[in-house]
Amino acid sequence: MNQIAPSGPSTISRTRPVASPSISAADSSWPINRPEVLAFLCTYLIAMSETLLIIEDEDLLGDELARHFRAEDWEVVRAHDLAEARDALLNQFIDPLVVLSDMNLPDGNALDLLSELRETTDGAEWVFLTGFGTVPDSVRALRLGAYEFIEKPCAPERLDLVVASASRSARAQRRVRNETTAENRRYST
Repeated sequence: MNQIAPSGPSTISRTRPVASPSISAADSSWPINRPEVLAFLCTYLIAMSETLLIIEDEDLLGDELARHFRAEDWEVVRAHDLAEARDALLNQFIDPLVVLSDMNLPDGNALDLLSELRETTDGAEWVFLTGFGTVPDSVRALRLGAYEFIEKPCAPERLDLVVASASRSARAQRRVRNETTAENRRYST
């Protein structure tokens, strides 16, 4: 079984905050306690998480998609089947902005994974690629909340447009969810 790990250089810089002796976290004047600052920080962190999960069992196509999207500054995580994707999403805490998945995989249908993990991957947009698309599958995908259902082969330009549009949608959903949470916290205290 192949190991799933983010590959390519990470664009996220992680530094430790410097403690200030004059300001404590409990101090109400400290800016981090203000809801608008929290909302901004959440939005900023969401914008930085440009992770794309690619679920593709064909090595040649999966590797080419990963190479292409890394060149477009995505942090790419690759899974070869549903079990690897499930492990990445549940156990390795991958929080992708977009999931780009083949429909028919060796261990099942990716629509079943979307149905199972829809609440867990809330805020991620799912784009399905398939060489054997059927009308019932496309209807089911859209009913489950998939962003797009594309038949293989597709033009790279179209795939780029769909992934870019899906990422904008996912960012907007996350921003609204985080701002709503911040507002709810503000009025509940």
